[in-house]
Amino acid sequence: PWGAFVSGAIFTFCPYRLARLAGHYDLLGTEWFPLFTLVLLRALRETSWKLTLLAGLLAAMCGYTSLSYLVFLAFWTLLIVVWEAWKKPSQRRTHLGHVVVAGAVAAIVLLPLFMQTYRDLSRWTYPPYPGSDRYAANVAAYLVPGPQSNWLGAASGRGFDPNVTETTVFPGYLVMLLAGVACLRRSNRFWAVATMVFFVLSLGDTLRIGSWEPGIPLPFALLEHLPLLHHLRAPSRFSVLVMLSLAVLAGLAWSGWLEHIRRPLLKGVFTVAVSVILVAEYLAIPRPVFEAGVRPLYDSIAADSGDFTVVEIPGIEQVPGHLMYHQTAHGKRIFIGTA
Repeated sequence: PWGAFVSGAIFTFCPYRLARLAGHYDLLGTEWFPLFTLVLLRALRETSWKLTLLAGLLAAMCGYTSLSYLVFLAFWTLLIVVWEAWKKPSQRRTHLGHVVVAGAVAAIVLLPLFMQTYRDLSRWTYPPYPGSDRYAANVAAYLVPGPQSNWLGAASGRGFDPNVTETTVFPGYLVMLLAGVACLRRSNRFWAVATMVFFVLSLGDTLRIGSWEPGIPLPFALLEHLPLLHHLRAPSRFSVLVMLSLAVLAGLAWSGWLEHIRRPLLKGVFTVAVSVILVAEYLAIPRPVFEAGVRPLYDSIAADSGDFTVVEIPGIEQVPGHLMYHQTAHGKRIFIGTA
């Protein structure tokens, strides 16, 4: 349990999640990844149909939280299925059946969302949104804390893109150390492979190491030629799965180290201490604070029973976040927005 506690602390307070406090609050809903992974792995290894159905429901909840995360979950599931099939070839058909059923459950629960998405995509033409060549993780960003870090940011922190939120991927030095130790055990190979797979995907179209851009193409470039997947404009978000894998590896390493300590009290004390160090390494405060609430004008618009579109001037060239927030009060159509 102490190793699980450390893993949970790492994944909960990692810089990727803390950066989302500046915006994209739906991307804070990362709890579905560890829950789904736990349930799916148990479903496959115990051949439990109840857990399979639960895995499908968890996948659906992930989809309602973020469609991007649903795509990530599909990649994650594919990796798990391939790994389990390689380790246990005699159970390939059984495992595939469980995954198909879980996928069917998720699809049924998500059907209303899929229908609305289909209507939107068929009725509107969406211009390509820039980002896949920009909101990509830099290799150096995995090795250097961001400039907002309270502990190390002032001395060595650096941002490799003006959009710090989308390019914050630093996992922490202590996490990398613990994960490296865990990789020495063959039993932890899946998590090591998962770390590398999603690390590469998070780097985007081409390799970037600091200010050096050699133009070496990477696998993410292939996704831009596949239906629907070309909407994945922020490859750096794959780093959430990198953090999940590293968190598990760090927890396994910590559990292994605690085996040399006999007294339960000391195990708890050391675990709390290392968790505090981990969180301190991630600390980046103060965080941006936004004032909630709208002007009475929008309540008046909401009281109007007419069917019309609200156009705010100025507003066309602004970031539509404020306009979309106003819409939650007046409930009318708006001229511009993001999905």
